[in-house]
Amino acid sequence: EIASKIVGQDLAIEEIGKSLWYLTTTTRKKPYVVMLYGNSSLGKTELVREIAEKFYSGKCLEKHLSMFKNASYADYFFGNQPNRRSIGFDLLERESNLLFLDELDKCPEHFYSAFYTLFDNVQFKDATYDVDISGTLIVLTSNYQSEEEMKKVLGAPIFYRIDKFIHFEDF
Repeated sequence: EIASKIVGQDLAIEEIGKSLWYLTTTTRKKPYVVMLYGNSSLGKTELVREIAEKFYSGKCLEKHLSMFKNASYADYFFGNQPNRRSIGFDLLERESNLLFLDELDKCPEHFYSAFYTLFDNVQFKDATYDVDISGTLIVLTSNYQSEEEMKKVLGAPIFYRIDKFIHFEDF
């Protein structure tokens, strides 16, 4: 059904299907992190929204990292006060275990330390909140062209915390 809505990405759909199957057959605690990458306008974001619809009752915590361009967004990633919007607060209030971080390639590097905790642990802690994120599927998208480019730009600490890389082919 998803393949009928995402044109020209059969291999990517097959690979994400393998990841979803893996998650249904394991009791993995740590979040499973998938990177969808390739040129823009190939269906990466639409695929995540279809996954949310078909597997998570349409519910997904979705953040567009291209919007996080200045230091004022540090309060969001690291928390600063109780009852303020932060990633910890949003994770605590989420309605499903699907977290979608769109356009990682456009996120400033100084926010990466929040991802170390998010990708590596069953508990996410910011300055205010301590949230159980076990069993979460984290899907990232980017416009990187290769895994080598990602490793170079993101750096090894983030790169090696990503469990699976799925390339979207040009039409």
